[in-house]
Amino acid sequence: MMTLRFVQICTKAFERRPTTRIKLNENGDLEPPNLHNVPDAHSSVPIMQRVRAQKEFPRQRLMTPNQELLCSNSGGSTNPGRLMFDMVTQFGLRPPELLELFPMLWHYFRWFHISSEAMEPSEIVEGLHVDLGQCLWIDGLQRRVHLRRNALGEVKG
Repeated sequence: MMTLRFVQICTKAFERRPTTRIKLNENGDLEPPNLHNVPDAHSSVPIMQRVRAQKEFPRQRLMTPNQELLCSNSGGSTNPGRLMFDMVTQFGLRPPELLELFPMLWHYFRWFHISSEAMEPSEIVEGLHVDLGQCLWIDGLQRRVHLRRNALGEVKG
């Protein structure tokens, strides 16, 4: 019995990925997304980043500017876990603690399990700790990330 699940990951250019929606106006110029319900710049900082800053995480454990930009492209949604992001973007939004340790796309999706539901803000506040031994891995889409039990040997090797 095979227990492997194969996942296809589209690595085409951003504008050619199936989840990307680009609209052109009648002049052929890129039409900006409808941002009528987007919060102001201060409140659009991802909650994970705000909590990390409030708890005075070291700079290397904060989200990168690129990660913040990817999160801001969610159109101001209050629940990013419900949005559809392609696998490459999800990889770009992995927890800051995993950015340098796991720089390969296929390793991340092979070795880690990502919860399907976004965590509540109170759960994020409770789960993020400066102490690495107590800190949960939470991605930029507010989802919990776990190392797969069977991947431990490969990761250590």
